[in-house]
Amino acid sequence: MEMQAEEAARRWLADQGVSQVCDGWVSDGKPDALLTVNQVAHSWAGDVFAEDLDAADQVRLAFGVLDLLGEYWVTCEIRFANEGAEGPLPTDVLWGGYRRRPEADRDAEAVTYSLWMD
Repeated sequence: MEMQAEEAARRWLADQGVSQVCDGWVSDGKPDALLTVNQVAHSWAGDVFAEDLDAADQVRLAFGVLDLLGEYWVTCEIRFANEGAEGPLPTDVLWGGYRRRPEADRDAEAVTYSLWMD
């Protein structure tokens, strides 16, 4: 499930003009400027919640971006969306996404930090 979400996030970022290269990320607007995962997260993660998708699919896409980037800032954008005017986000999808990441055999530092911090 997480791998599908990650691939969906990769395709979504590509649609935004952002792609992964061997040393980081680049955007179509500045193809010679290498971006870090932190820069990608800060620049694009919040845009997931402006997509013309239902709230559950927005959350799934956001978790895919989190899986792809592994950056705490993505969890901040999820929290902002949950607490914002369009929130709250669907509880089952939100907490299911948070619960599955630490259970998976992958780095879940951003998720555990988010749960502790936020």
